[in-house]
Amino acid sequence: EGIRDGISASHETVMKIRDVRTQVKELGERAERLGKGDGLQKQAAGLAEKLTALELELTNPEIKADEDSLNYEPKLDHDFAYLAAVVAASDRRPTAGSNEMYRQLKGRLDAVIARFEALLASDVPEFSRAAEEIRLPRIAPAPKIDPR
Repeated sequence: EGIRDGISASHETVMKIRDVRTQVKELGERAERLGKGDGLQKQAAGLAEKLTALELELTNPEIKADEDSLNYEPKLDHDFAYLAAVVAASDRRPTAGSNEMYRQLKGRLDAVIARFEALLASDVPEFSRAAEEIRLPRIAPAPKIDPR
């Protein structure tokens, strides 16, 4: 594993979070339109909020251009990209400081991914069961994305 893998894992997790959040919001809105689920809509809003909080630990969607990082707080994906640039700029192997920074970033990333997986194992199935009770389809998280 390396910096590239950290960037890939961060981006893959963001895509999965967005996919699940979209499905959750759509099911909540559908239930509301059908007049079947005021409780489901509230549950959808709460789950979407948790997913957004995780996404915002990984990336800042306000940053769209290079100079935006001066105005908006860069997040974990930016930290990995910056570390990659520092390491790539050297003709030598990464310094002890770069290695330590990688370990810290990897630890933060692993913690966010673990919290996302915990949501997928608890809150998402609970929401899916509530949706099924009013005859709406289950949430289906995207499978692992293999970039190769």
